[in-house]
Amino acid sequence: MIARKPENKTCGRSIESALMLRFRYDNLYQTRLVEKFHHGLFHVGKTYKVKDSLFLQVINPTAGLFGGDQFHCSIHLEPSSKATLYSPSATQIFTMASGEKATGYQEIQVDEEALLEWYPNSLVPHLNASFSVGTVIRLAKNSSLFYVDLLSPGRVAYGESLSFLSLSSQLSIYQNENLIVREKLLIDSETDKLRWTSFSGESAPYYATIWMAGNEKQSLNEVLNNTGHQEIDKAELQVGVTQLSESLWVKRVASRSLYKINNEIRNTQKTLKPILKLNPPRI
Repeated sequence: MIARKPENKTCGRSIESALMLRFRYDNLYQTRLVEKFHHGLFHVGKTYKVKDSLFLQVINPTAGLFGGDQFHCSIHLEPSSKATLYSPSATQIFTMASGEKATGYQEIQVDEEALLEWYPNSLVPHLNASFSVGTVIRLAKNSSLFYVDLLSPGRVAYGESLSFLSLSSQLSIYQNENLIVREKLLIDSETDKLRWTSFSGESAPYYATIWMAGNEKQSLNEVLNNTGHQEIDKAELQVGVTQLSESLWVKRVASRSLYKINNEIRNTQKTLKPILKLNPPRI
C-alpha cells in the first residue's frame, strides 16, 4: 500500500481526517496490527482475537460528517493476515450549507492468502447533505474479501427520505493488478432519485452492496446460486448476484425494510462462512 500520513488539519469549521492500518501475519502464526495511525474524526478501538482473525472497531466520534469535512482511509493486509473491521453505528452525513460537500477516499490492499472482512455500517444522508467518496480495492492472488456497503435513503423516521442534495460513489477493484470493476453511483435531485424509488414502490429503499472474493481454490459459484432465494418475497426484498471474475462476486440487495437488508447480509455471511472462513462481528 502506497500512502503517506496526512497532516492533522482543521480548516475553519471543517476537519481533515485520516486512518491508516497495516496487518501482518507473524512467525507466531498470528495476525497483528503493526501500523496504526488515525486523527481527526477517526477513533480506533483495541484489537482482539476471534479464532484466527483480528477484530478492530473503527469509530467516528462525531457520528458523521459536516460540510467541508474530508477523510482518507488506507487499509493494508499483508500476506496470510486476517482482519475483521466494523463500525457499531451508522455514519451520518449532516445537513450542510449551500455549496458545501463532504468528501472521502479509501484504498484497500489485500495481499496473497489474506482475508479482509469490513462492515462499515450504514450511511445516512440528512436534509440538503452532499457527499462524495472514492474507493480503490486491490486484491492479490488467492486473497479473500467480504465487504459490505449499506446506504440509507435518509432519516426515514424524521420524514427525510431522499431529501439530500447529492451522493456520489466511485469504486474500482483490481485482481492481480488487472482492473475488474469500475462503477459510479450518482444520486441527486435531477438524476437518479426517481429511478431509485420507482422499482420499490412509493417508499425509497435501503440499498446494500456485498463484494465477495475467494481464492482460486474456492468456488463461490454453486454456493451463491443455491442460497434459497426462491423463498424471497420480491415485493419486500430484491436480490441480484453477479459474477465478475472467476473469484469475484457482487450481491446487490434493496428493500424498504432495513431489518430485511441486515437479515440478507447475515444469511450471506452464514452461507459463505465455511468457504471464506468468515468471522463476522456480533453487532
